[in-house]
Amino acid sequence: MALHVHWWLLGCHVVSFIACITIHSTSTLPPDLPTPSPPSSAHSWNLFGRPGDGYYTSVEVGTPSQKFNVLVDTGSSNFAIAAVMQKELDSYFEAKNSSSFVDLEKEVEVGYTQGSWSGRLGKDVVLFPALQAGTTPYLMDLVLITSSHNFYVNNSQWQGIVGLAFPVLAKPQGAVQPWIDEVILRDNLTNAFTLELCGPSREAGPSSHYGRLTLGSGSGSCSPVAVSCPIRRKWFYEVVVTALSLQGKEVSIPCIKFNTDKTIVDSGTSNLRLPPEVFKAVMKELKLQASGGMNPPLPEGFWSGNEEACWPESSKVEVFLSQ
Repeated sequence: MALHVHWWLLGCHVVSFIACITIHSTSTLPPDLPTPSPPSSAHSWNLFGRPGDGYYTSVEVGTPSQKFNVLVDTGSSNFAIAAVMQKELDSYFEAKNSSSFVDLEKEVEVGYTQGSWSGRLGKDVVLFPALQAGTTPYLMDLVLITSSHNFYVNNSQWQGIVGLAFPVLAKPQGAVQPWIDEVILRDNLTNAFTLELCGPSREAGPSSHYGRLTLGSGSGSCSPVAVSCPIRRKWFYEVVVTALSLQGKEVSIPCIKFNTDKTIVDSGTSNLRLPPEVFKAVMKELKLQASGGMNPPLPEGFWSGNEEACWPESSKVEVFLSQ
């Protein structure tokens, strides 16, 4: 998720993002793409999710510990957990049952591009048991979410969020130490993390996604082609897009247009979002490439988002896109 971001591109510290599988909408996996193996003692995943719902990991909060899942989000910096029951949730943190909870008596509000929440700042013992590093329970800053709007996802299986972005985004500003900074400092780790978002496995099918979060120095497990990109500004993971091509043809838009007002890498969303001018140019090119190359042709309303492309089950649909 991104805090008040108008437009952004896909899902610090030195950071490595690895996407082993980038196709999330197909019902079967292409045989020539790398796929994650099922969890094992030698290769255990600590991130899980479903298409469109983001990736989550397990967390234990309080004394005695209460167990939850939290969305792993590079588009924000707060650690927050549900503290009241809501219709989308099956559990929530009960502060009154934790002997280690400390109420800091500060109200917090965080808004994202889609959704928002508000709550009360506090401290409690936090442990992420599935991580190789950061498994020592520490007293951490956290927000108890008491109200929200379009924040939780139905049946997503997570009850909170852990932000991995820079401290400047944490709210209240100057009063909160992000979880990842606290762990790196206390455990004396290399100031880096690797986030592998590997998609589905052949064994589990397309509805279950796997990944791994590694703190400190560590190598990824999916072995994709590595792509590096400098961070332009240390708040979000802001990068610069210099070009965009469709089937090998570059979209004719000045570089500055791609990055208005910013371009960030955001693991809390599964969308590729573009500024309006860029979006229109991309849609124009897609329409041009699809015209005459799809039988039966796409309805006009499809391009405006007002109509779905549907054909009878018995129909044979052919798509031809060429460079």
